[in-house]
Amino acid sequence: MEKLKNKLSVIQQKVQRFRQQQFTFITALERTRERAQQRTKPISSIAQVQCCLDEYCQNATDRRVLSLFLEIVHDLNGLLQQTENQFTAASNQQIESLEECKRLLNPNNDLSRLRARYPHDEVNRLSCDEARNYYGGVVSLIPIILDHLQQGLLSLIYMKAYLLIIVLQHRTTKLFKKKKKKKILLPEKSLAITIASSRRQFQIDCMTKEFGETGN
Repeated sequence: MEKLKNKLSVIQQKVQRFRQQQFTFITALERTRERAQQRTKPISSIAQVQCCLDEYCQNATDRRVLSLFLEIVHDLNGLLQQTENQFTAASNQQIESLEECKRLLNPNNDLSRLRARYPHDEVNRLSCDEARNYYGGVVSLIPIILDHLQQGLLSLIYMKAYLLIIVLQHRTTKLFKKKKKKKILLPEKSLAITIASSRRQFQIDCMTKEFGETGN
C-alpha cells in the first residue's frame, strides 16, 4: 500500500510540473499539427500525441513537454495495474472506476469530448473556445485519471482498514471469551490443587505424627 501511495506522490509531482508547462504543451501540439497539416482536427487520442512526437516534432522544447505528457500517461497506466492487483474484494463502483481509467488510457480512445470539471482549471486556462475544442480533451485526461485513481486508492485504504477492524474485533472477542473462561475455570482448578495439596500435607503430617508416637 505504501508503494502505491509513494508512486502516486511521484506522479503528482510530475503532473504539477506539467501543469506549469501547459501553454508550452499546447504550443508544441499547434506546431506539430501544422507540420502534419491537421490544424482543422482536434487532438483526440494519446496515440495522436505519440504520433506528433515521433513524426512531426522538430523542437527540443516541444519534444520534452510531449515526452513528459506521455511519461505521465505511462506512469498512470502502471499505477492503475498495481491498484487493480490490490482489489481482490472490491465493490462494483470501485471496479467501474478502474475500468473507466482503463478505457480513458487506451491509446486510441477518443478524448475529444472529455472535459475536466471544477475544481480543475485545465480547460479554463486554454485561451479561447477554439483551443478548448482542439485541446480540451487531451488536457482533461490526466486530472480525470488522477481523480479516479485517488478515489480507488482511498477506497482501498478504507477496505483494508475495515478488514483490519474485523480481524481485531474477532481477536478481541476470542481473547475476551478465553479470559472469561479462565476466570471461571482457573479458580476451580486452583482450589482443587490447593485441596489436594493440603490433603497430601495433612496425610504426611499425620504419618509423621504417627511414626513419632510409635518411636516414642
